[in-house]
Amino acid sequence: MDKTRWKEAFSPKHVAISLSGEPTMYPYLPELIEEFHKNDLTTFVVTNGTIPDMVKKNKTHAALYKP
Repeated sequence: MDKTRWKEAFSPKHVAISLSGEPTMYPYLPELIEEFHKNDLTTFVVTNGTIPDMVKKNKTHAALYKP
């Protein structure tokens, strides 16, 4: 692998948030997403929608996937 591709591999542009369970139960999820966006990273949250209010707070800042 050349050095350029190696550097790209360690400079992500997208973040998928699924944690080890339901990510909307993480109380600092909005702040986490905001920090990613401040660093020009896009976010994708995989959720079952357990906490609808948290989903509503983040729907304009992250792509959501609810099975």
